[in-house]
Amino acid sequence: MEGRGRCNGPSRKIQPSDVIRFGMPRKDLHVSLGGVDIKPGLALGSWAAFKQDGGSAMVMGDLVLTEDEVEPVMLKLQEGGINESAIHNT
Repeated sequence: MEGRGRCNGPSRKIQPSDVIRFGMPRKDLHVSLGGVDIKPGLALGSWAAFKQDGGSAMVMGDLVLTEDEVEPVMLKLQEGGINESAIHNT
């Protein structure tokens, strides 16, 4: 798949109602909190789910991004006609 970025390849799962979900853990990030390493599968998982809607598609998901990645990724998504509904900083 093109556009894998830094996620080391997405995993694809077919969900009920013909939804296709891609999981993309950020294995390239090394994050710790209070001296405890955070594993990519626990809290660093990006995902996107797609469902055909007539001649279009609906998408929902979450992206785990570093501060430097937020602006360029948001711009690229918007160029492709995808608008974010929320940005969270934890």
